[in-house]
Amino acid sequence: MRRPMPWVFVSLKFPKPTGTPWRTFLMKNEPGHFSFFSSIRLFPPYPVFRPPCPHKMKAVTGTILLLLLPLFLQGCGTVPSRRPGDRSDLHWPPGDKTAKRVVILPFENDTAETDLHVLERKSFYDHFASKNYRDLELSEVDRVLTSFEKIFSRKWRDLPPQTLCKIFDADYVIYGRVRDFSKIYLGVYSQLSLEVEIKMVEGSSRAVVWQRTLRKRAHEGGVPFSLFGIVPAALRCGFHLQEEKVLDLVERTNRELVSEIPEPPCPAGTPVFVDVQIASFTERARALKTVRNLERQGLKPRIETVSIGERHWHRVIVGPYYRLSEANRIKAGISKSTPFDPILIHRYPPKTVRN
Repeated sequence: MRRPMPWVFVSLKFPKPTGTPWRTFLMKNEPGHFSFFSSIRLFPPYPVFRPPCPHKMKAVTGTILLLLLPLFLQGCGTVPSRRPGDRSDLHWPPGDKTAKRVVILPFENDTAETDLHVLERKSFYDHFASKNYRDLELSEVDRVLTSFEKIFSRKWRDLPPQTLCKIFDADYVIYGRVRDFSKIYLGVYSQLSLEVEIKMVEGSSRAVVWQRTLRKRAHEGGVPFSLFGIVPAALRCGFHLQEEKVLDLVERTNRELVSEIPEPPCPAGTPVFVDVQIASFTERARALKTVRNLERQGLKPRIETVSIGERHWHRVIVGPYYRLSEANRIKAGISKSTPFDPILIHRYPPKTVRN
């Protein structure tokens, strides 16, 4: 004897024009067809807002956390301070009082970012100017190298360090390479990564006396604890990829690289004056805003525009200061009262080049 099929109540989620969101009717389930025991008119479904289920929201947030956790660990994790190829063999004989001349050659670029190596080199030069070396202006270095290639029909990169040092009457040459630059943007999380290699070669011995490869990261954003926090987090991360953030990453990378280069025993000489560079912006409006804020503190800043490749940077600078102690005092005060980390720019007398 066949077992009778049960009677069931079925609820359809089709809203009626009258506003009643549910329509219940009686139905008997039989093999092959359905029998409806009450007449019903099915209207097209209208959009009805229903708040997301808290359990589903927690599940989505947990999924986002699991997906982004490796990136957070990578961005917040430390990079090994030393690489296998890094070395520091800079030393000078006792009693050596001669000023050490250094030439910073054009950097190479292994990335797809146009002019990133130019920006990296200029930033490295600005930080290196605070060291006790006699460095040649970058524009003068480029002029001499261009003239050499035109006269001798030979690429300057084919020359050994000894020959380059003779051309510039220098003790050391510095090679630089931007090895990697990457951007990661996942809506609520963004990360910039930069890897730079610097190599310092002595001209007389052709030996690498100092070499360092450094990778720096900068990240922005966080895992939102609700779905309503996704949009603000995404906006913050989009702004994070602006050029100012790239410049800040470049500055932090070079600041750490230069800080590890040993100082020669003899100062390069007393600079004519010292400037304090506070910040650099691609937008002139932001530079002007910074100038007005500094003027309220009693300083007299100015803006110097520098062209690097196709980009224009507006640098906010105070000075000149003819005493290094005063420049350091101003620098420390700006660091405490502003979010910027200023650097000192030493201005030396013009240097001659041996042709």
